[in-house]
Amino acid sequence: MFFPILVLLLPLLVALEGTAEIFLLAYDRESKQIALDNAAIRLGQGDSKVMNQLIEGNRALQSLELMHHPFHTCAKIPGPTQPGCQASDESLELAIQQLQTSIGKGTELLWRLNRIAAWAATGKWRDQVQLQSMNSVPIEAIRCPLCRLESGWKLQVLPSELVSRWSVLGVSLQTYVKLEGESISPGGASWTYSLRTNRPR
Repeated sequence: MFFPILVLLLPLLVALEGTAEIFLLAYDRESKQIALDNAAIRLGQGDSKVMNQLIEGNRALQSLELMHHPFHTCAKIPGPTQPGCQASDESLELAIQQLQTSIGKGTELLWRLNRIAAWAATGKWRDQVQLQSMNSVPIEAIRCPLCRLESGWKLQVLPSELVSRWSVLGVSLQTYVKLEGESISPGGASWTYSLRTNRPR
């Protein structure tokens, strides 16, 4: 009597074990996707902040340039005001060069720190996660057409190319982070980001 009951329960026990295994696989996959999404959110927030800071930096440089141009022009014209203009011209040029350098170095540092923070957000899956992204911030200096000083930054790439991809090695899981904005010109609108599981267009 007892043996037939065991025979009847055996498929049920096997089904329970199989169900538990399926549940664990689904849980593992979902945990990895959450880790990818968390990392992507962290990266998107950080990189959009970088772009918005570049807009502010370009705005500050433009303000200095507007003050600099009259003194730069005056310093080139011989006359009694030339020595005073020349001193102001040189001090403003120094300020512009220092601000330009600090914006460039600060932006590069923040870009790299964003990647470190995003890696930390992957948690225990860190060894299985891969990031395809630009290693350095894709900007280049622009020169003022009047005084020929480097006084601002522009993107080296089209905004549509600012896409990073997070994926899990050996598993078909991925999340794309797309930075969204038009330019980093002083009058530019704020940048944001979006996430997708397929490549944004």
